[in-house]
Amino acid sequence: SDSDGDGYGDNWGNPEWNESRNSSWPGTFVLSASKPDKCPLQAYEYAQSDGCPPDDLVQDEESDSLSDDTSSDSGMTLMYGLAALGGVVVLGLVGAVVVLLRKPPPARKNPTKEPEFVHEEEPVAENFDTVTWVQTWEELPAGGEYLPADSNGTVWYRTLEGEHWQQEQDQSWSLWQG
Repeated sequence: SDSDGDGYGDNWGNPEWNESRNSSWPGTFVLSASKPDKCPLQAYEYAQSDGCPPDDLVQDEESDSLSDDTSSDSGMTLMYGLAALGGVVVLGLVGAVVVLLRKPPPARKNPTKEPEFVHEEEPVAENFDTVTWVQTWEELPAGGEYLPADSNGTVWYRTLEGEHWQQEQDQSWSLWQG
């Protein structure tokens, strides 16, 4: 129904109007109501007026702006909260990346590639002729020969001088001191 005949209906669909609407006015809250009349006792039919004359519309807009200020304050509080939460998430991700970058790489599981091992350097002896360890077979004394693996699977190398070198598990070689 339209009590004042201005083309705006007496029923309203905005639940925010329930508290501010005068209970003696015609109409009821209907969720699907369209084109509601904010002023059902005063006829005013111009577009964008919600059925209220200009002087009533100004008062309505002022009360709307007050409620908008209140909702914008709560919106800002929500915005600050979300920004703080975002900051915590970013800090957590940065921390995780730092931990992962500082973590040593896992050991390789591909047996076809020779593993890279880091050895602590042995103190350099003053007599350079007494080398007792080398990192690769290429550093073994020249002119020797490889011997068959023993019963433990250890590969041996015998130099021209009769020294015996054994291959370690990390593929390095050490002079046998037996």
